[in-house]
Amino acid sequence: MRFVHIADVHLGMSFKAASFAKAFGKEKREAIKKNFKNVINYISSNNIELLLIAGDFLESDYIELKDLYDINYLFQSISSTKIVIMTGNHDPQSLNDNIYSLIEWSNNVIIMPTNYSSVEIKEIETSIISVSWKSKGPMKLNKEKLEKTINNCSSKNKILMLHGDCYVKNDYMFLDSKYLKGLKVDYAALGHIHKHDILHETIVYPGSLEPLDFSESYNHGFIAGDINASRELAFELITSMIYPMETLSIDTTKVMSYLGIIDIIKERISHKIKTNSNLMLRILLIGELHPYIGDIRNDLSKELKEIYNEQLAYVELVDKTIPGYDIEVLYEEHKEDLIGYYIRAIRAKGLDKEVNKQALSTGITLLLEAMR
Repeated sequence: MRFVHIADVHLGMSFKAASFAKAFGKEKREAIKKNFKNVINYISSNNIELLLIAGDFLESDYIELKDLYDINYLFQSISSTKIVIMTGNHDPQSLNDNIYSLIEWSNNVIIMPTNYSSVEIKEIETSIISVSWKSKGPMKLNKEKLEKTINNCSSKNKILMLHGDCYVKNDYMFLDSKYLKGLKVDYAALGHIHKHDILHETIVYPGSLEPLDFSESYNHGFIAGDINASRELAFELITSMIYPMETLSIDTTKVMSYLGIIDIIKERISHKIKTNSNLMLRILLIGELHPYIGDIRNDLSKELKEIYNEQLAYVELVDKTIPGYDIEVLYEEHKEDLIGYYIRAIRAKGLDKEVNKQALSTGITLLLEAMR
């Protein structure tokens, strides 16, 4: 039995809070839809019998009706594939706002209810056990109901599908991987975490199809798996990204000039361009920036966009540097004033801590400006 497992697609995502402009936010939104279409094409070309969607398939607050009809059209195009959807905290089946109730879905689509239940697909001798989210608020795993549902299944293959967090104990469906490991299922298809991970040989997060912000700088895609006649499981991650996102950190501490910073950035970016021209790149400046270089954010940001406009899908600059002062020289000059007092106070707290170093730099900058 061949299957595909996806989760956290977030179709319809608005990117309103993203750092990039509205126009590119629309591009990114369309990229998610194109990426999902690529999954459908893969399913069609590889005779996949089952598609598992483990929550947050849609963004309920932003998805449009036309998108739902497009998605349903794609589902109809793989009519021989059974599609089982559980809803997550971004697309819950709430009483007042159930986005899935707006259209009539293709006959091959099964949307799991909000109570612990299973659906048997006789053609592939497989039962899917799941529980959909019914609100955006907290939800806890009911182990007793889950185990009872699993035990009532008589199919040859049993697949568990849950949307929750195996890493952080919280009220948003905390999932203990050790507990899941002990359940009598052939595969646990998880969702909620955007990074692909294999917690056990049968417990898998596929991650999101497309990176959704710059914190998600890793491979994204979907799981293609198979459970053979002997109930042996095999699967792999199929990478599928239209606009990969990556953060490139540049430490400016030892760079003494504006042109030197530009050259370092160019050198580091050159490799990235050769690898992927669709790359969305954030350049993060860190460390100390010599005060005489001045505020470089606007000029450097403009120059980078001009240089890489046609070589990268998107580039932005984030400046997290702190002014780099010669503390000993400053202290000798200001022993008897407020700056000297401030330096002594921060030194007493310990300059081995990064937070104190940042406080020292920020405070000196403000005090020097006030004394001008």
